[in-house]
Amino acid sequence: MITSTMRSYFSKIRSLKIGWNDRQLDETDFYGLCRRFKITVVEMPLTTNGFYYCVKGKHFIAIDSKLDRIKKLLVMFHEFAHFLMHAPETNTIGRSYSFSEEAGRATLFVEARDSQTGALLGRAVDQRIIGDNGVFRRTAMSNRADLRDQVTDWANIGVRGFTELRSLSPIKP
Repeated sequence: MITSTMRSYFSKIRSLKIGWNDRQLDETDFYGLCRRFKITVVEMPLTTNGFYYCVKGKHFIAIDSKLDRIKKLLVMFHEFAHFLMHAPETNTIGRSYSFSEEAGRATLFVEARDSQTGALLGRAVDQRIIGDNGVFRRTAMSNRADLRDQVTDWANIGVRGFTELRSLSPIKP
């Protein structure tokens, strides 16, 4: 199942219009993208292959200068993907993300009432942990996408339930 978050990432990648998945990309493509998005690239000896970070709205990618050419290219685009997928929120100062096992909680509350009398026919409450798929970096965008996926699931469950009820109508007492 492709989630709305994944669709958002695919859309971002397509919008780059650089031939992603059409041709082999190289360092020229990577540095061109970094110039276009005002990302500062720093190559230096590191104890890790590389990392992406943002400080006061300025984006940086650090790459281990000891990597061979092929691995370096892989790490470059890997870190650029972090920029695409985790670019911090606007209008924030400093860090605008957190690491969490979940995005939060949501509760759906539904009442069904008789259209003639207003009598309560049934009530359902469903509380879910949103985005409970491991410890990940969370932003407002990823939290909204996780909530949107849950609301979509609830809507689909509701449609199936109402379809089933409709097939049973009229209900005999």
